[in-house]
Amino acid sequence: MKKNYFLKWLTAVLCSVCCLSSVSAQNLVPNPGFEEGTGDTFVNWSKFNGADALVETSVATEIQDGSRALKAIVSADGNAYDVQLVSDAIPTVIGQSYTFTIYVKGAVGGTEIRFSTNPNALYSANYAVSEDWVQLSWTFTANDTATRMVLDLGAQANTYFLDTMEMFGPPVEGNNIVPNPSLELGSGDDFENWSKFNGAESMIETTDPNEVYDGARALKATVDSDGNAYALQFVSDVIPVIVGATYTFSMFIKATEADKNVRVTIKDQNGSDLFYGADQVVPTDWGRLSWSFTTTTSNVRISLDIGAFANTYLIDAMEMIEPDFDEPNLLLNAGFEQGNGDEFNNWGKFNGAVSLLATTETAEVYRGNRAVKAVVSQDGQSYEVQLVSDAFATTPGATYNLKAFAKSLSAENTTIQLSAKDADNGNADIAYSPNFFTQTDYGLIEWSFVATSTSSRVVFNMGLLANTYFLDDVNVQPICGETLFSPPANQTPIAANKNKFLGTVYSPNDQDISKYFNQITPENAGKWGSVETSDGVFNWSTLDEARGFAAQNGFPFRFHVLVWGNQQPTWLKPLSDEEKVTQIKEWFQAVAAHYDNSSDARKTLEYIEVANEIISDPPDDEGNNVSDDTSGGYVNALKSLNNELGTEPGPNDWIVNSFKLARQYFPCETKLVLNEYGIENESEKTAEYVTIIELLKKDNLIDVVGMQAHSFSTRRYGNGPLEDTTANLENNLNTMAATGLPLMVTEMDVDGDASLDENGERTNNGTQEEQDSFQLSEYQRIFDLYWNHPSVIGITLWGYRVGLWRTAQEAYIMDSCDGAEKPAMADYLNTVIRNGDDPSLNATFIGKMAEIVIDPEVQQYSDNITITVKIPGGNRNCALGQQQATIYIEEQKVGEVSLAPNGSDLIGSLEVTLLESDIEGLFEPGNKNVSAVFDNPSVEQAQTVLEIIPEDAQVSLWGRNKYVVKASSGVANIKLQAVLTDNGEDDGGDIGDLANAKVRFLINGEPVVLPNKTDADGYLTEDLQVFKTPVKSFARATLNYDLSVESEIGEIDYDVIAEVNSYYYGLSDVGTITVKVINGPPSVNVWPNPTWDEFKVDLINFDNKKPVIIRVYDIWGRKIYSTTENVSDTITFGQKFYRGVYFLSVAQDRTVVYKLLLKK
Repeated sequence: MKKNYFLKWLTAVLCSVCCLSSVSAQNLVPNPGFEEGTGDTFVNWSKFNGADALVETSVATEIQDGSRALKAIVSADGNAYDVQLVSDAIPTVIGQSYTFTIYVKGAVGGTEIRFSTNPNALYSANYAVSEDWVQLSWTFTANDTATRMVLDLGAQANTYFLDTMEMFGPPVEGNNIVPNPSLELGSGDDFENWSKFNGAESMIETTDPNEVYDGARALKATVDSDGNAYALQFVSDVIPVIVGATYTFSMFIKATEADKNVRVTIKDQNGSDLFYGADQVVPTDWGRLSWSFTTTTSNVRISLDIGAFANTYLIDAMEMIEPDFDEPNLLLNAGFEQGNGDEFNNWGKFNGAVSLLATTETAEVYRGNRAVKAVVSQDGQSYEVQLVSDAFATTPGATYNLKAFAKSLSAENTTIQLSAKDADNGNADIAYSPNFFTQTDYGLIEWSFVATSTSSRVVFNMGLLANTYFLDDVNVQPICGETLFSPPANQTPIAANKNKFLGTVYSPNDQDISKYFNQITPENAGKWGSVETSDGVFNWSTLDEARGFAAQNGFPFRFHVLVWGNQQPTWLKPLSDEEKVTQIKEWFQAVAAHYDNSSDARKTLEYIEVANEIISDPPDDEGNNVSDDTSGGYVNALKSLNNELGTEPGPNDWIVNSFKLARQYFPCETKLVLNEYGIENESEKTAEYVTIIELLKKDNLIDVVGMQAHSFSTRRYGNGPLEDTTANLENNLNTMAATGLPLMVTEMDVDGDASLDENGERTNNGTQEEQDSFQLSEYQRIFDLYWNHPSVIGITLWGYRVGLWRTAQEAYIMDSCDGAEKPAMADYLNTVIRNGDDPSLNATFIGKMAEIVIDPEVQQYSDNITITVKIPGGNRNCALGQQQATIYIEEQKVGEVSLAPNGSDLIGSLEVTLLESDIEGLFEPGNKNVSAVFDNPSVEQAQTVLEIIPEDAQVSLWGRNKYVVKASSGVANIKLQAVLTDNGEDDGGDIGDLANAKVRFLINGEPVVLPNKTDADGYLTEDLQVFKTPVKSFARATLNYDLSVESEIGEIDYDVIAEVNSYYYGLSDVGTITVKVINGPPSVNVWPNPTWDEFKVDLINFDNKKPVIIRVYDIWGRKIYSTTENVSDTITFGQKFYRGVYFLSVAQDRTVVYKLLLKK
């Protein structure tokens, strides 16, 4: 039976229209009638305690509505929380009132139950149940943004039945900015303001009332088979949003089959993905799913990704409310509306007063009638133009959030810094924000600080870079109570005195970095777009502060980053390739010159990230980069340096040229780093990355391989075993380690906004305790893998406090309010890692790579080869100078090479005449390992393979080829002979030594093997007879052989081949040896003779394979009889002969035997 929530909602709406300006029409309780689920499980609800007591009932008398209800069998009195069923998290608004209702009855009346919330517990009164259905109601004020409803049923023994829950939130106020949110506009299967990116034919209109939640139409999407989520995409038109603001998109959805997931993706105006929402389970009755995201661009598109699982989905009533920034505010005149002329009530101009103006231009005001306009005419110091608030009351140790809307006249050369002052102590500065880069549209900038006294001020510092800035709608409000936690004053870095570093990004406000970390990276300050916002004007201040901090503490420092497809100067992209090449060289040179070791702030860099995200976000002008002014667009400019830098053209030549420039400009003490993400979990990307690494490695251009290891590259996707995910990470890690280069984890974080539900599936609806526990387990799984791998030299966390890049995903490991260590820090990094032994480490910075080139790579043994040894990529600051290398072939020394400078390389060559080697057998044909070992131990041994092939030999059979043997003997004494010829120079090569050839004879395909004359394969063991001329070489091979023959009389033919092998190779033509088998002289036996009747003739020792001719002559010489017969037959004739004397002739070939015959 379908529960008629829609009618209840409609009734509520109609009622409220008469008395309220707005209303919440959404039942916020997930799976409110327990209809979703199988057996004793209930979708969107978890059994925290007393699971065995919580079962399904489908008995009609035990159900209030629908076909299922919850049945709780409490067998004994106890605590209310002994039997608990808990909902998934429900979005709530702190401070707003909510009313929860539920129908309940008991097997007996009079016992009590209660309700509560999680994670920040609120408790209802105790409610007595009766034997009939009663709707219980509890109203509470939300104290969290995500609230779980808890049914506490364990206090008193009874059997309870529960069904049909509702909870309506506060009135929804504000503008729904989703276009055509209920899909009412459009005709047929088209929906105005929405596009079908993929799977268009599967997305249609439905007007069936049972398939529509609100209005007359809804979207019906039929997915025929499981696949990728993006296989069906329903995408909105562009929606203007506020940069930096947080939005929540929601929709009502149901599906035919339970337990299937959908997600939402936020795209930019060009359709590129910005944010992937978590997968969420779709109910089979109308339910509201929501996703929250923080905008990074001023225009977005909402994509409903519904192609992952075969199902039919119905979607309606979408909503995304424009943020309301009329929040409680500690500042007066926060919108700058009050004031005369260029003055602003409750605000002071500490510096640069003439630059701080009021504007009433509509295009320059975010909201209201006035805004601040700061005209900064020249670059200077941030504090030279300062707008400062009046003092406002603060609590020492409490955390406050400062938000403002800002933009600039130009997107180039922009920086606004926020700071806070202690108004009780002479307006002393207490904290500074990072620099914010503004755009030409208003965007939200946001920063948090900890107050140090009872009175504070906030400051906008705008004097650093020349531009015109606009400010409006400033807000300050407390977000946390007093921050009490502080690590011990004498605490040292976690990895102090260990063989690997544990680092983080630098923050000038963080006084505790050195108590946890011993390596520093600037997060944004080293990006080209941050340093050189105007052509030729460099700002090193934040970088110098970070570098100085690292140097003073003895921490290694990694500069991030020279080349990237993001956050590049906007003035760079429009230039020609030739102009870009000039700018790139100047940029490299400027960084190298700045870190000249003249002070701590300019100390020589330990590591410099030459190129970042060379696969994921190269600095090209393709795809999304076409419309990105900060992408640099200089890949082709780098490619144009191929001739100048001696680089072979190819898809990755621009990367090679980046590193060649870095080798030219930076000293050898600075290690060159390559960086990328996605190579941790995507094996194909790992393979592509390794190809690039090997390309750089062979020219001595790379020292360290970087992998970012952000949470989105190391987490589990789908529901497979976590062990499989970890094994995949390890396999890809080993693939990179196989390059032999040290590995560095450069930007690690682990999200803290997720946990695993009772089915082991990732969810964002866990309690804070569950999420902290899961983050800890993920650190143990992921960090442990990298930390203990012998090729990893260190790990950098991409921030560890609130404010890091993935703050929205709660990747921080210090509490967002009190600053205390979360379990990942307290129970793992700061204990297990700190107190553990040194992790395994066998990675060292490999020496310079050398290479060997052999010309030709494949050579006949009698000819010469040239072995050239090269050490590529010499550096002006650490060139090796002249070098000596010893050349070995198969570990046998064959000579020495002197290497001398040749451009940026060191090169030397050695001529080797293979034939003249005095090392026996060294140049026998086959693959030979060739190596070069250098006197300088910093140069790695180089190796290659030389293939030596046999010399060509002409082979001819020679000598006697016919033999006669008596049958009684059975053996023919034959002599096998062959002549070998090396044509030497006639064939374009040198003359070899035929004495090195190996010869054998084959008769009828089988080698002739004789004791003491051949080896087991038939090759002659005696030396060949060799004859030489100036241009040719000859040799003769002879083998005397007793050939066993058949005893049958006749001629036998044998096929003979001579084969030459080893240092030479050749085959003769097939020859023939004929052996004639005989058994004494042929004779004739005539019987009876004389005869009265006929003669019988037997033939002896004739060839039985050939016929014989029988002739008979009379005494006058006349032939009176002739026949041709087979040897094996007894021949009969003469019965009709007259009496007298006759002559018999028996002929075969040239053999004729005569006999005298007498007839009586």
